[in-house]
Amino acid sequence: TNNNVIYNSGSNVNVTINGGTITGNTGLYCDKGTSKYTLAGGTIETTNIGARMQADNCNFEMTGGEILTSSYGIYTYGSYNNITVQNGTVTATNGDGIRDERYKSSSSWPTYAGKINILGGTITGSRYGMYLYYDYVNIKNAEVKTTSTSRDNYAIYGDSWSEVHIEDDAFINAPNASGIWTDSSVTIDDGHIYAGAINAYGITGKYMGIRLNNGLIETPGSSAIGIVQTTDNTHDIIINIS
Repeated sequence: TNNNVIYNSGSNVNVTINGGTITGNTGLYCDKGTSKYTLAGGTIETTNIGARMQADNCNFEMTGGEILTSSYGIYTYGSYNNITVQNGTVTATNGDGIRDERYKSSSSWPTYAGKINILGGTITGSRYGMYLYYDYVNIKNAEVKTTSTSRDNYAIYGDSWSEVHIEDDAFINAPNASGIWTDSSVTIDDGHIYAGAINAYGITGKYMGIRLNNGLIETPGSSAIGIVQTTDNTHDIIINIS
C-alpha cells in the first residue's frame, strides 16, 4: 500500500502480528488510544514510519520480528504512551530508531510522560538511536546504536526532561559518533557506553544528573571526553566503582 497498512481509529483495539511482511509508507498507525499493537514476528518495511503511536494511550510492544524503515522505526506522540521492546531489531536508515515528539509544557511532566522499556533486541538509527522528550526510559540487555559519523549525533538524545536508566549489560553504541546527550538524569548500572568519534562525548548535556555504578564509558578517539557538561549544572554527578 502507499499509505498506512494497519490504521486504527477506534478505542480498545488489540492488533497482533505474528509473521509475514508489511510494506508501505507507515506500517502501524494508532490514531485513538487505549489500544495495543504487538509485533511478535515478521517484518515491517516502510518508507516513512514503522509503528506510529499518534494518539494518547497508544501502546506498542515488540517481542520479535523486524522493523526496517527510513525516517523513524517507532514514533510516539501521544501522552501516557508505552513502548516496550523485548526482542527483535528496529532500524531507521535515514532518521531515528525510536522518536518521541510529545511536546508538552515542562509544568505538565511527569503527568504526561511516556514509558519506554528496551529489554532486549537492537535499536538503530542513522542519526539518533533514540530521541526522547519527557520519558521514563529503561534499557537493559539490549543495544541502542547510531550509525552516524558526526560527533554531534548520539546513540541517545534526551531533549528536555527524561530519566534514563541503563543496566544489565545494555550497550549504548556510537562507533563514529557520541554516546548520550541529556537535559536530565542518566543512571548506569553495569551498562556500557561506547563513543568512538574524534572529539566525541560519552555523556554530555545541560542540567545533568549522572550516577555511574560499575558501568563503563569508553571514548577512544583523540580529544574525546567521557563526561562533560555544557552549562551550569544544578544536579549531581556521582561515580561508584567497586
